[in-house]
Amino acid sequence: MTMRTGLRAAGVVPGPRAGPGKPEMPAFRFHRKVSSMNRDRIEGGFRHIRGRAKTAVGAVTGHPMSQVDGAIDQVAGAAQYAYGQARDTARDLRRDGEHLIDEARGRGRALADETRERGQRYRDEAVQRGRAVVRRAEDNKTATLLLVAAAAFSFGWLARRTH
Repeated sequence: MTMRTGLRAAGVVPGPRAGPGKPEMPAFRFHRKVSSMNRDRIEGGFRHIRGRAKTAVGAVTGHPMSQVDGAIDQVAGAAQYAYGQARDTARDLRRDGEHLIDEARGRGRALADETRERGQRYRDEAVQRGRAVVRRAEDNKTATLLLVAAAAFSFGWLARRTH
C-alpha cells in the first residue's frame, strides 16, 4: 500500500471520482487516526533498549549474569511493546466497528422510512381504487347486481359435488 493510498483510506486525500468508466466511492469509510503510543509500548521500548545495553556491558566486562539479565529485559521489553501494539490495534478496530455500526444503523433507518412511505403510498392508492370501484358500482347498480348474481351462481355450481 502506498502512502497516498493509505491517506486516501484514512479520508485525508480524496479518492477517485465516480463517472463514466470509473468506479464509485466505497460505501463504508474507515476513519483512522494516527495512533499515539500507549504506555506499554513506550515502557517496552525502553526496557528493550535497557536490556540491549545490559547485554553489551556484560559482554564487554565479561559478566555472564549481566548478559542474561539484559537478554531477559530485551525479551520482556519486546513482549510488552507487542502487547501495547495489540492494545492499539484492538482500540482502532473497535473504533472502526463503532463507525460501521453507526453507518449501518443510519442506513437501516433510511430503509425503514422508505418502506413506510411506500406502504402508505400503496395503501392510499388501494383506497382510491376501492372508492372508484364503489362509485362505479353505485352508478351501474343493475349491471353490478347481475355480475354479483352471476358470480354467486358460478361459485355455487363449481362448489357442488356433482356437476
